[in-house]
Amino acid sequence: MVNTKQENNCAYCKEDNCSTHFICECCKVGMCDDCYDLDTEHINHYHQVIENCDSNENIKLITNFCNGIAPEYFCEKCLKEALREKEIKGQV
Repeated sequence: MVNTKQENNCAYCKEDNCSTHFICECCKVGMCDDCYDLDTEHINHYHQVIENCDSNENIKLITNFCNGIAPEYFCEKCLKEALREKEIKGQV
């Protein structure tokens, strides 16, 4: 489920910069101010992912992974982990 380690370093650079933009509501990883100021494309995060889901099954998968919330931002890493957990449970 949700990463409780609260790693919040920038997902877009190798610095230990704190995430301040596009923060995944599950793992708290996002983009730092430096990358944001450089107009780095935030390709590792999805905005309003629930509104863009094509099925109730996907909505349930994401909200369950995020402890019942509909995240404004959801990262690629958490999406892959949610899908991996679904596959392990034999639901794929």
